[in-house]
Amino acid sequence: MGLSSLEAFRKEFDCDVTQSMSLDELEDMRKRMQNQLLEGRVGYESPRTGALAQIMKVATEIAGEIFSLDWIVLTAEGAEFVTSDRPISMVDHAPQHPWSGNGWKSSAEAISFYPISPTKGLFMVAGDHSLTVATSDRLQVRRLNLMTYGWAERFIYGKSQEVVSKVRRQARSHPKDVVKPRPPKQVLLIPPDALSPSVTSEYARRGWPSAISVAGKDGKPKEMGYIVVDFDEPAGSVAQLGTEIAQALHQQG
Repeated sequence: MGLSSLEAFRKEFDCDVTQSMSLDELEDMRKRMQNQLLEGRVGYESPRTGALAQIMKVATEIAGEIFSLDWIVLTAEGAEFVTSDRPISMVDHAPQHPWSGNGWKSSAEAISFYPISPTKGLFMVAGDHSLTVATSDRLQVRRLNLMTYGWAERFIYGKSQEVVSKVRRQARSHPKDVVKPRPPKQVLLIPPDALSPSVTSEYARRGWPSAISVAGKDGKPKEMGYIVVDFDEPAGSVAQLGTEIAQALHQQG
């Protein structure tokens, strides 16, 4: 992270202007920029363009991931599917970690649903890109509709007003079936002893593990420390975390 230390800052912003500055001037600039991030006074110049570029970059990977799932084409019997302004809904009944978000294969129990029409829907689970057909009774349609309802940004749509109104009534009478997205979070892996005591104590309070196991370069499990970055927090908090990590690693030599 370019603002995490003076050395990293010099490498990240190496140009004719910074080369002519003293170390004290560079450090003053680094701290000033860091404070601007922490206070939320710095952002992306064109966030929509950046988001679109990121979407295009991962589109091929996402397509391959979806293709690898098991697809089940459902036919509704005795009820109708609804859709929404965010039609794909997901739920994972066994997330790998307490902070895990939704994903096509976030666990073996992750499911995704996409309503195609009032009577057809695409149900997707982790598997080996098979394609089958099945029927959904009233109970299954209700549960899938409440997934769609929970994932909607603002609107749900149905073949008739009665169908939509029925889903709204079902949401009130079966609130536990209304599945909402799990907030996305970024996880940074670091050496276990680089975590500050304040972070480890907070994780213990939440009941989170002190470390997680990941595959090392040799393929063997390796215990790593981690920091969960919540995107709902101020943007500058990430810079602050980076600073704390860099300082801890620097102290370790």
